[in-house]
Amino acid sequence: MDSNIGINKVNFFATRSVSYTVDRTEDNELIAKVEINYNNPSNWGWPGGAYISYLRVYVPSGSELISEQGFLQKPGTATEYAGQAKEKTVFAGVVKVDIKSRQTVRLSYRLPVSLEGQEYRLTVQKQAGTPTLPGRPDYRGEAFTFSFSDEQNIYDGGAGDGTCAIDGSLLTCATDLSVDRIFTVAPRGI
Repeated sequence: MDSNIGINKVNFFATRSVSYTVDRTEDNELIAKVEINYNNPSNWGWPGGAYISYLRVYVPSGSELISEQGFLQKPGTATEYAGQAKEKTVFAGVVKVDIKSRQTVRLSYRLPVSLEGQEYRLTVQKQAGTPTLPGRPDYRGEAFTFSFSDEQNIYDGGAGDGTCAIDGSLLTCATDLSVDRIFTVAPRGI
């Protein structure tokens, strides 16, 4: 979740793309990596300027931050209640994208679950206030890519809308965040 704290209207100009990857380790741990790419093509002066955002990434409760890159300061970690009183761990920090520049935020964290023959489900919610923009009919929401890799197993999965492909033990889905998305990955045979 992004919150513009820069006292301007640069959201109209700024674009984001999100990539989410899950790798299953030999120790059966699930390591998630999130990469958020920002682009600010605006000029100085109203309504543009630097894009300064307070970014919050909500993850399953108990997730452990392994590494981060791209925040102005080391991000904080907190536990909050999000949505229907479901406890989440939140990684949060300030991101600054100067005019006519790009910035990438990367987070790597250990998920508090293992698969052990079960399905993995990812729900990505569209951020409120980011609909198709007036005057920009080509804008369909933030680009989003989901990848799941497990060298030990072959998986079936997808988003239920034909946006996914399986190549060996790698599932990749490319879509947008114009609506909420749910991705499911399960070992073949369940």
